[in-house]
Amino acid sequence: MAWIELHQTLPTHRKIMKLRRILKIKTPQAVGHVAMLWLWSIDNAPDGDLSKVDVEDIAEACEWSRNAATFVDAMKEAGLIDADMKLHDWDEYTGGLMEKREDRRKKDRERQARYRAKKAAQKAAKAGGEEHRDPAPPPPPQTPQEPPQAPEEAQDAPPSKAMQAAAAVGRPELAATVDPNLGKVMTFYLNRVNGAPSHTSIEELGSFVGDIDADVIIKAMEYAIDEHKTSWSYIKATLQAYRRRGIRTLTDLQRANDEHQRAKQRQEDTRNAKNRRAAPGGGARPPDTDPLKGFHTED
Repeated sequence: MAWIELHQTLPTHRKIMKLRRILKIKTPQAVGHVAMLWLWSIDNAPDGDLSKVDVEDIAEACEWSRNAATFVDAMKEAGLIDADMKLHDWDEYTGGLMEKREDRRKKDRERQARYRAKKAAQKAAKAGGEEHRDPAPPPPPQTPQEPPQAPEEAQDAPPSKAMQAAAAVGRPELAATVDPNLGKVMTFYLNRVNGAPSHTSIEELGSFVGDIDADVIIKAMEYAIDEHKTSWSYIKATLQAYRRRGIRTLTDLQRANDEHQRAKQRQEDTRNAKNRRAAPGGGARPPDTDPLKGFHTED
């Protein structure tokens, strides 16, 4: 799980106080912007180097809605970003995390190397055996057998496509090796929904890719964020509903929402017919501003 040190003295630190004065904001907002930059950098700039990141991206990561250059200049003037656009003292805060990540990657590489070597040895042994193999003796009489055991190589099985796509998030050198749709979905999930997902949620999320377009899966996650219901169980239930209804594309999702809106309007018309007194504000509720949202969630 990704983490970063956050000391209890941060709100009163002189750099936070200076940032607050420069930007004319309150302490909670200053602390929030800094914390969001640090958390975003763990995945997107793990070495703390922001020199290749646009100031607009930095401001967006911190949810600063005003002038991006002014915000970055203030961070530099406050001493939170160095003149060379590196996060100040970044290694002191994330050294442990980076070491753990590198250790995990090293173990993954070693495990995959062992798996490939074992498969190559088995293939070579099989090829050699077939050249010199004597005729096979007749099979012995069948006797009760113990339940078959999992093959030994299963212990060193390579990671699934979904796990590979998740591992490639934030690592451009691996992005080209994974399925683009899987990569798109995993990038959104890890960066916007859950930065430390479980193995199960990654595998289950990957299972929807192919059945449902990546853009539709991302729409479902956006709705979950809007509803403040970002648990995997909620997102999974939404995607299962899409699958049951045969919703694969954004066009399918639009059609389902239109049908949902028409059904709601018919119910509203029926209620109004039974009660002629208009409710405060009167009239039917206007449709959601997002034309694709609605059929799987209720306000």
